[in-house]
Amino acid sequence: KSELAQARDSVAEVDVARKATETEKAKVAELQSAAKKAASCIQDLDSQIADARSDLERLKLQLVDADATKALLESEQSKIKTLKASASTVAEREQEAKEELARVQAALDELRKRSGEAEGIEEVREA
Repeated sequence: KSELAQARDSVAEVDVARKATETEKAKVAELQSAAKKAASCIQDLDSQIADARSDLERLKLQLVDADATKALLESEQSKIKTLKASASTVAEREQEAKEELARVQAALDELRKRSGEAEGIEEVREA
């Protein structure tokens, strides 16, 4: 009986060992699956990082373009300010010229009037 009990104990130990091995195999399979998922996630992240780097380079180029455009706009604004100042100066000179022309016209009118009066006096003397 003792051998039978030992045999049963041995069979029980083998069953326990087999079940432990199956459990370990299941755990290994789960870990392998998790490792595959992690590797897939890492590949996705690497791809996203590469896309982000590409986007960053594109944005850097856009920033350079924007800076160049800004500089061009500032230059054009400076030219516009200069032209406005010149136009203002021209307008002032035009106004001054109009005023001078009006004075000259008034002086001419006065001279014509005096000349007409002088001719009238001359005619009266001759008569």
